[in-house]
Amino acid sequence: MAVQGAGAIVMSTGRPDEMLDFYRALGVPLQMEHHGDGVLHWAADIGDLHVAVFPVFGEGDAPGYRQPGNTFVGFVVDSVDAAVAAVFDLGAAVIQQPTEMPWGRRAVVVDPDGRPVEIFERPAE
Repeated sequence: MAVQGAGAIVMSTGRPDEMLDFYRALGVPLQMEHHGDGVLHWAADIGDLHVAVFPVFGEGDAPGYRQPGNTFVGFVVDSVDAAVAAVFDLGAAVIQQPTEMPWGRRAVVVDPDGRPVEIFERPAE
């Protein structure tokens, strides 16, 4: 048996408005979604990847960057600088400023629940 790719990123949050603003600022086109008896949530498909944000009652923060239990996601963007500026304007912390890496230009920011989020742009071919 082998994994064939990532299928979904599903995030639960007590801060849905802030999360929607943050991920939309990165370019994730989250739209309201409802599956019959299921919970109202927001979702988008990016290629084969389904991204969803579910509202929950209560507050809580994700484990910090590189802390036990932490998982972070990464999104490819057109411009790392523009993406960092967009979420910084919303109050997001920047853990790692845009930096050139072997796989492209990369930065790490923090979403409203404290999840680190890698954003990067691939190098020009």
